Amino acid sequence: MGRDFQYNVISTSAIIGGFLFTGISILISTIDKDRIKRLWNNNYLDNLYRSAFVGMISNVITIIAAFVILCLPMKEKVENNMFYIETTGLIVGLVFFLWCVKKLVSIISKLKTQ
Repeated sequence: MGRDFQYNVISTSAIIGGFLFTGISILISTIDKDRIKRLWNNNYLDNLYRSAFVGMISNVITIIAAFVILCLPMKEKVENNMFYIETTGLIVGLVFFLWCVKKLVSIISKLKTQ
């Protein structure tokens, strides 16, 4: 893959990871609401923040793999393996990002009904 693709992957992963981090921050800032506090205390939000962390970690792995591909000379087979890791991390990050957005929208809509 070309260098431009690697830079685009780094940018995309950083943006998605940042959005996941922001989503968790929004969730934590709503803990003072009774409905959200009850969900938090009864562990209903565990899957949401765990999946956000998985998404952030996979985006970090994607960024590291892209930097390795860009900065280190390596054999074609190793580079193909790094590309596979990079692509897998990007897909996992996107899936968990979309799942977290769906759940956060649900939580925000619950807040509006209070």
